[in-house]
Amino acid sequence: MLYNFNYLLLLPRMKKLLFFFLVLLVAIPSISQTCNCEQNFNWMVKTFSENDAGYKFIVDKKGKEALNAHTSIIQQKVKVVTNPADCQTLLAEWLRFFRGGHIGINLNTNNNSSTTNSETPEMIRLKYKNSERIPLTAKKFSEQYSKTTTHHPLEGIWKSKQYTIAIIPTKDKSSLVGVVLKADSIYWMPGQIKMKIALKPNSDGYEAEYAMRDHSINKTTLTTMGKSSNIINMVGSNWSRVYPETKYTLADSIWLKMETPYPYLNTLSKNTLYLRIPSFNHTQKPFIDSVLKSNDSIIKTTSNLIIDIRYGTGGSDFAYNNIMPYLYSNPIRNVGTRVYATELNAQTFEGYAKIYSDTSSSNEQLRTAALMRKNLGKFLGTDSVEVYTDTLETVLPFPKYVAIICNHNNGSTDEQFVFDAKQSKKVKVFGTPTGGMLDFSNVATANSSDGMFQLYYTTTKSYRVPNYCIDDVGIQPDVYLDSTLPEYEWVDFVQSYLEN
Repeated sequence: MLYNFNYLLLLPRMKKLLFFFLVLLVAIPSISQTCNCEQNFNWMVKTFSENDAGYKFIVDKKGKEALNAHTSIIQQKVKVVTNPADCQTLLAEWLRFFRGGHIGINLNTNNNSSTTNSETPEMIRLKYKNSERIPLTAKKFSEQYSKTTTHHPLEGIWKSKQYTIAIIPTKDKSSLVGVVLKADSIYWMPGQIKMKIALKPNSDGYEAEYAMRDHSINKTTLTTMGKSSNIINMVGSNWSRVYPETKYTLADSIWLKMETPYPYLNTLSKNTLYLRIPSFNHTQKPFIDSVLKSNDSIIKTTSNLIIDIRYGTGGSDFAYNNIMPYLYSNPIRNVGTRVYATELNAQTFEGYAKIYSDTSSSNEQLRTAALMRKNLGKFLGTDSVEVYTDTLETVLPFPKYVAIICNHNNGSTDEQFVFDAKQSKKVKVFGTPTGGMLDFSNVATANSSDGMFQLYYTTTKSYRVPNYCIDDVGIQPDVYLDSTLPEYEWVDFVQSYLEN
């Protein structure tokens, strides 16, 4: 997933919009234009080295010789590349030397001169019209299914976010196939075969061939999930069985709702509540606050609260502000950040000033920009203090115990939330180490001279660096949940831990 960086706000005490950004290559429109990859590489290296807040720290840590060797390898490759997508891959490879988060290089899809997609829906349908088919409807499948007494465990109608398929045996019973019942009717049409599945599982699951959106084949493994075995996973996507009609356990229902984009609260038992927070994006704050407000009385009278933030997106510290009173047991200490003063970063702060609606905040950004121009090449402590403490007047008696579930897909603001919450005596963190992208933050962007690429880099460095680094390491959980415990069972495990 590519996260959208329209803008970043610097807030009081540098409370940040810590966007979660990985060096990812994303699906892009077909590129008709060639690019001067060497020129773009040189631009990126110069821009990043002069403006990124974490550049010097990593060079000092890994050594100039290691960077020079890495740069030399990429330099030789970019000389012969003209395809923009291949160039992007090489540019991202160079950036990965520095860290995994809050950094990136993407094709600038706003540059209309460099991207075109001239295929109409009719042209796409024509391209794939000869794909292998089996004429089948949901009604016909259910009629055939009801006439048969024995069925393979995977037989049935399954639904994902994009597709509905029927899994049926082939005529010779040698394998299974997934036939599309419902899709976008452009790239995929009803009756087309979406997947082929081995008849018998191995130790990892069922061997499968899954056809992607462009009908290219991805050899993968199909795994069954959930206590009812009515959830399957392929290519990172969950499918739920919708026929024959199935009753899901609460744990299975929670796992299926992991992809729901909005927060919600469930009652697991009289002693335990489950709060799902899929994102701390600043746009999610009203929804988070609404769930908390409507469930305030039950949260304040229930012993245990589980907060599940797995597969988060990062976002804004302010999105989780109203969660903290439920977790609070003692003052929470934190450190501020320093901004790296360059001309380009000063221009970025002037851009922030235009976003604010209130004059005082806007003027603060302009003052910072002016201060930066007087101290080019230095880190400036824009916070009034290096270390600050958040103190609340009240410690709520309930919830008594709070569990936070996280995994490697949590970074940035997700990690700041975990970092803050772990200081409470009420809180234990369960799962795996987080993604590790918190030391260098407040992302800015720069466009290449030809407008083809957009670089993402950071403008601030935490006062924790170098004594307590989190980037590419992550925040460690209090209770590590290893790979022998399926992730769909994590909520059950944590609930049992809290209640027993």
